Amino acid sequence: MRIAFLHDRFPFGGGEKVTADLARGLTECYRDNEVWIIAAQFGEVRHTDKIHYERLPDGAKLKYPSGMSALIGLLRDKAVDVLIMPADPPDGLLDAVRRELPECKLIYILHSVPMWQVENKRQQGLVKNLRESLLGTYTRRYRRRYVEIYSKVDAFVTLCGQYKRDVELIVGADRCNSKVYAVYNPVDVGHYLPYRSVRKEKEVLYVGRLSYADKRVDRLIRIWSSIEPLHPDWVLKIVGEGPEKNKLCQLASKLGLNNVKFVGYSADPREHYSTASILCLTSSFEGWGMVLAESASAGVVPIAFECSAGTSQLLDLVGGIKVAPFDEGEYERKLVELMGHYPEIENGSSVNDLLTQFSPETIAGEWHIILTALK
Repeated sequence: MRIAFLHDRFPFGGGEKVTADLARGLTECYRDNEVWIIAAQFGEVRHTDKIHYERLPDGAKLKYPSGMSALIGLLRDKAVDVLIMPADPPDGLLDAVRRELPECKLIYILHSVPMWQVENKRQQGLVKNLRESLLGTYTRRYRRRYVEIYSKVDAFVTLCGQYKRDVELIVGADRCNSKVYAVYNPVDVGHYLPYRSVRKEKEVLYVGRLSYADKRVDRLIRIWSSIEPLHPDWVLKIVGEGPEKNKLCQLASKLGLNNVKFVGYSADPREHYSTASILCLTSSFEGWGMVLAESASAGVVPIAFECSAGTSQLLDLVGGIKVAPFDEGEYERKLVELMGHYPEIENGSSVNDLLTQFSPETIAGEWHIILTALK
């Protein structure tokens, strides 16, 4: 099967990392598969005989007819059987591909919580102090968008069973004849396993984007402000970049914190997983926090608010610590309790469990079932 993934930039973030791992699994486990990753911009990529990278022409924007024509020309030239879209497709794109390439199957991946767009606006404060009816307007708008996408694709893929049920309810799908699927994101567990046996330091770690609406790292810094005076031999290391970085640095300074280290973006967080004992997330919403599985694979214990069904399920799967949302006092108590077990801090996940649940080979098998059903 000839499969294409469509991205704006590649690589860029978690969604692109998922595509890379999935492409590897689909081509290594199923030799008849060939994958093209199509994007407007590319960074450093790793070519193989079965994974190819195709750049859209300069200035080709998919929201315009010229950009759609360029994409359709690529799909036709490569005789692509399936186009997978890990991001919301521009208006008109699905119709254009359907019209010009009726044999090409279309798959949409929802890489977050269903209706995350509404929660994002709520957290950004865009509806703060406004009538609740405005939030209802946003809800209806995105509900219509989900219905539209569902009606035009051959498969709508979510990250866990609860999200599948939520989407089916939103779009009014018949569960006996549903096009909605649930597949975990892959994690290259073997990439992190060598770091399980490395001696950990007194480090608490955050890895991710520094943004306000979703990640809320300010909560973690406030929690740490109560912990640091009592545990001055521990360090909070914050790995990542984003629009909130300056505000977070100012908050740490205002609170008089000396053991908060902002280390910037890391293309490969293994160097940080190798020394950290605990990974913290304090997000308002997470679709499927991949750093929870990555860190657990490297022997780091994750702790996070149960901000979504996916996060709660993932913490169970990797032996992490769950905290009621968004109780900072409870989070502080559980984090201090974990720190008190140093150096014997261990998560409840076994290597076999992690490989069984998340390896690219396992997840490629789930995708193979979906792709085969679309033939």
